[in-house]
Amino acid sequence: MTDTEMDMGIHTTQSGFPYSDAVETLILYEFRQIDPRSKKTVIRVSYSLDWINRPFLIDKLVENMANTKVTEGTNYFHEYLDHQCEYIKSARTQLFTAL
Repeated sequence: MTDTEMDMGIHTTQSGFPYSDAVETLILYEFRQIDPRSKKTVIRVSYSLDWINRPFLIDKLVENMANTKVTEGTNYFHEYLDHQCEYIKSARTQLFTAL
């Protein structure tokens, strides 16, 4: 981690359902800025699905489900950040209006 870069990795294993012990996932969030004072940040999300014991016939079903869940999580993350940015802009406007 530096003033302009930060990486966050999330390693997950599953339990409690059939074939849950057959796969692990790694999601990597990479945050980059040109300058520490910059008001713009680039976020790249990547993930891998690592098979420990690949099940015959349902492996594609598990991969498709993982793709869907990662996409949903990433979309939620972007919506959350957009909401936070709008909240900060609104709060800043209200603060300067009050002064």
